Amino acid sequence: MTSLTFNEFQRELRKKDIPPHVAFMLTLIYERLAEVMKSQEELARVCTGLAVNMSGLAELNEVNTKRMERLSRGLREDGIDIASVANEPEKH
Repeated sequence: MTSLTFNEFQRELRKKDIPPHVAFMLTLIYERLAEVMKSQEELARVCTGLAVNMSGLAELNEVNTKRMERLSRGLREDGIDIASVANEPEKH
């Protein structure tokens, strides 16, 4: 269902025999409803962006967890060396 633009809404009001004070109130309601719809659309965009970011964080956490598991099992991870001079000073 498509919504009427403001001008279309005003034309429809003029076609009916509606008292001016009622038409005024309906116009106010229309404007408030339009504001609420814009807010809801913005909220939906923010929630979608948040979901995308959370998905990325979940993937990052999964990758880091797998790397930490490999390191804890003594497997070497590319670019990561956990050897320390403090732990094995005789080798250095």
